[in-house]
Amino acid sequence: MNRRLLVFTMLLVVSCEIVPAVRADPESKAEQYASIIQQHLTDGGFDVNVLYLDHEKTLMLLSDEFKDAEAREAVASKLREDRKLLCSIEIWYAKIGYSKGVFSGDVTKNISFGCPAAEVARIKDNEQGRIKYAASLNSAPGVHVSAKGTVLVAESDEFFT
Repeated sequence: MNRRLLVFTMLLVVSCEIVPAVRADPESKAEQYASIIQQHLTDGGFDVNVLYLDHEKTLMLLSDEFKDAEAREAVASKLREDRKLLCSIEIWYAKIGYSKGVFSGDVTKNISFGCPAAEVARIKDNEQGRIKYAASLNSAPGVHVSAKGTVLVAESDEFFT
């Protein structure tokens, strides 16, 4: 691992250890976490933009430093080590990468921390789709299909003949 990457990951670890002492102000803990990491990395001489995307529950780190795939993976590994902390402050995902330019997309490594709350939210967000799908299967005579949670249930007296 190159020296610059080692310093970067060390600064990230220090930032993660500071976060439990977040302030009690209107900024969310996830936003505070992003701000703390941004400050430490900037103070350490790194040109990194750290953002928290509330609507996606995603921590985004963008920098030319991440043109190197090894750097993206090293940061992803460090963040995964703090999965419990990140989940507790509603950071469920991370995007680590760099911008190729105005007319090109970003190159990012997308990771999920496997937060239980993320799974609950995903199930809830997809609930109406499951109900509609179950209703679309009710065209067969004598068969009733419904959605119960994440399970499709097919009921019919015909199943027992």
